[in-house]
Amino acid sequence: MKICRRCLELYPPDGAFCPMDGAPLEVVTDPLVGKTVANRYRVISRLGGGGMSSVYLARHVMIDRLSALKVLRGDLCASAAQRTRFLREAQAVNRINHENIVEVTDYGEWDQLVFLVMEYIPGEPLHTLLQGGPLPWQRAAVLGVQLSAALARAHQQGIIHRDLKPGNVLVVRRTGGEVAMLTDFGIAKILDAPSLTMTAQIFGTPGYIAPEYLEGKATDERMDLYSLGVLLYEMLSGTLPFEEDGTMPMLLQPLQRSPKPLQEHGVRVPPRLSDLVMALLSRLPEQRPRSAFQVQDVLSEELRREGIFSAGALFLGAGDPQPRDRQDQEETASRPFSHLAPLCASSLARVEAALGGQPLPPHEQLALKQARALAEQVASASHAVAMEQARITELERYGRLLRTTLGRALDELARDLAELERRHEEILARRRELARTSTEGKQGWEQATLEQEEMRLQVIEDELTAQIRALQRHLEEQNHALDEKLLQGRLALEGRVAALRSLAAQAWSAIDEVGGRVGVRIPPPETLAARSILR
Repeated sequence: MKICRRCLELYPPDGAFCPMDGAPLEVVTDPLVGKTVANRYRVISRLGGGGMSSVYLARHVMIDRLSALKVLRGDLCASAAQRTRFLREAQAVNRINHENIVEVTDYGEWDQLVFLVMEYIPGEPLHTLLQGGPLPWQRAAVLGVQLSAALARAHQQGIIHRDLKPGNVLVVRRTGGEVAMLTDFGIAKILDAPSLTMTAQIFGTPGYIAPEYLEGKATDERMDLYSLGVLLYEMLSGTLPFEEDGTMPMLLQPLQRSPKPLQEHGVRVPPRLSDLVMALLSRLPEQRPRSAFQVQDVLSEELRREGIFSAGALFLGAGDPQPRDRQDQEETASRPFSHLAPLCASSLARVEAALGGQPLPPHEQLALKQARALAEQVASASHAVAMEQARITELERYGRLLRTTLGRALDELARDLAELERRHEEILARRRELARTSTEGKQGWEQATLEQEEMRLQVIEDELTAQIRALQRHLEEQNHALDEKLLQGRLALEGRVAALRSLAAQAWSAIDEVGGRVGVRIPPPETLAARSILR
């Protein structure tokens, strides 16, 4: 099996150049490359992998869209717990719906493989970006705003990532600036789901794991905030808070001492930003910020002081721009069945040009007429496929817009609720202090005032909680309805594509037969591999 890196099409091993664009073909040896997983995803190439899984670039054979296919390591597929944990990522991400989180679009088990499918994001991993050294604090803050927004939404849905690190953050250059995309919820903990106990295993990456998790204590969303603090520290200083040789020393250092202040690395950042990072790295969870919303607010405020009002509108020109051919590849990725109508039309044109208007015997005239009719049917079927594709694309666009709109409304309600809970805690702390220090009923007027305020806040909190739950139910209902429409659309598309391929095969054969009679070779030498497109 060989691949064209320019158009991402696969070809038999005997070819040397791509018949579509003339680029040299490369040999691929991975046994999964070339296979069609779950009868939908044709594997193109391996993108990378980790300890538990490998990620491949794949193309949906029905809707001609590039995707990232994540496959659980073969030996782990035998474990029911590992399979459940792996597929839980799809369950987790599908509940979040945030523009800074890579979407999972499909998942399942097929031919002894366990897989999930993500949207393909051609970005640069943050760990690659950090190889060039520390980032300007403004750039780090821009990425931090987006990551904290993504975490806030995940936590709001009861999901803890548990493995936040540079390798799980993609930085994408888009019109308007840089966008941080959080991915790989493979070891996410869903707070309302049954726990999966796996003895003697530590999940996470040394250097980014919160101390309370290492101590075996109860964990919550603030373990993600610790990891976010490590990320910010690393982006600002170019080093981890604790740099040690070996896994165990790396794990133990956060339990034994505090990290060096950023200033000791020669880093100049606003004092409030430095305080935020060090607070995130606090050993005790209760000393960290209460929520990711609070982190987002501090970072946003520091950026606003610099005159930066949009989380992505900075560093548009940072680094080298993507090569033009790569942009073309992303925007106009090879679409196999969209080639069928043009191939039939161009082949028919070659035959008719060779005839030059000369008269043909009746039976050959009939064969040419049939070939023309079939080519027209292929063009019509191709148009129907394109219309169905456009309808699916529009449904998906509407779904993203709907999830973004409702998600932002949820964020605002959750932010208000978090602020109320903070004020509620302050009142409770003051009441405890008064109970401890007052004697013989003194300061009773303040106690009464605080009780009334607490009751008022509780009413508002209950109302906000009810609104959040109602909006979450509405979002789930809308997602379910959209999924049903998309399923019907994809089934319709599958039928249209099957009809198109059948017509194209008939047309190709008819044109080839007429061409043989007049001495025209179909296909010409430069497109000999094009027959594979008809399969």
